[in-house]
Amino acid sequence: MTQLYLTLGSKSVLQEIQKNNPRRPLKLYHPDSMGEKDNLLLEVTGRSSVFKQPAQYDLIAGDAFASLRNFLHLFYFTFNDDENDHYRNRLIKVVTQLAQQDQVALLGIQKDIRKKFLLLTSWPNAQQYQLFQQSPLFDQIKDLADQSANDWSFYEISYSLE
Repeated sequence: MTQLYLTLGSKSVLQEIQKNNPRRPLKLYHPDSMGEKDNLLLEVTGRSSVFKQPAQYDLIAGDAFASLRNFLHLFYFTFNDDENDHYRNRLIKVVTQLAQQDQVALLGIQKDIRKKFLLLTSWPNAQQYQLFQQSPLFDQIKDLADQSANDWSFYEISYSLE
């Protein structure tokens, strides 16, 4: 199974991890959101993580081998346990529709006490993401975000490539 590993930290520490693992496809992004100070280092792989304590998501939708672009927007969803399957299927549909539009999106699940979903979208730049926010497909994500926030929790954040 392919995993998406994420870790946060200072730019210098994350660059050191990159430097010490030159054969790994580690990507470093800086926060694009106001008030965020931690950088993001991520890897999509079928191997074990080089990070000591990563957030790990099993990929359940999307092309794991697609090249991530310059701008990421991450949506973190947690739903009511009784409705996880329904919302997972809706998120998979969003990923499929984005792929049909030649956009990069990955859906991961973190199986903890409560299942957590990560929808990672990747764009050439922030302006392309802003255009996407005006689309009917984004309205579907917004509906899911509202449901997640009502059921349990929802969080989103943007990053740009270093």
